[in-house]
Amino acid sequence: MKTASPRGIGNTGFCKTPRVRPPRPIFSELGQARLQRLSNRQSCAPSLRSKGGQVMVETLLILPVFLTIVFTIMEMGYIAFWVIVLNHATFECARVGAMTAAGKTGSVSNPTGTMQALLSQHIKGATLTSSMIPTLQDPQSGVQNEDLEVTATYNVPLVFPLSSLILSNVHGQNVRQIQAVVDMPVEIPLPYSNN
Repeated sequence: MKTASPRGIGNTGFCKTPRVRPPRPIFSELGQARLQRLSNRQSCAPSLRSKGGQVMVETLLILPVFLTIVFTIMEMGYIAFWVIVLNHATFECARVGAMTAAGKTGSVSNPTGTMQALLSQHIKGATLTSSMIPTLQDPQSGVQNEDLEVTATYNVPLVFPLSSLILSNVHGQNVRQIQAVVDMPVEIPLPYSNN
């Protein structure tokens, strides 16, 4: 009677040994020799020193352009800030001037001195001019109405040298001259009769 033999055991009762192949070389002899030559030689890639020089040259070429753009944006924000401040200060000066321009008798005078003193308290170096502009005549009272036109000017000092060449509008100076113009109606009191 035959019994089932375990796997790998033949009829003779001995284990079959698997045939072991010798390891195959990854490269052929020619490839191994080439690999040896490449490892002995210096790398074909540029060294870190030469890459650092290339990065330095590229940085020196791009950095002035980049800084000019950044400084110009900062300078434009600074100018926009002063435009807002000057417009508000001019409006307040024109409002005070329009309320103080007309006397009790109905005579109108130009209060430039009062407005200039008020503007100088808030923005040092700003100048102000004003003029009276006749408008419509009131048909009921016969009073000639007028507007007070106030023009304020301020030279904003520019800080950065490259952006000041772009943004300056005064020849030979690193300043940007800005203006604000406000028209305000003068409130003239109506003449009353003594009857």
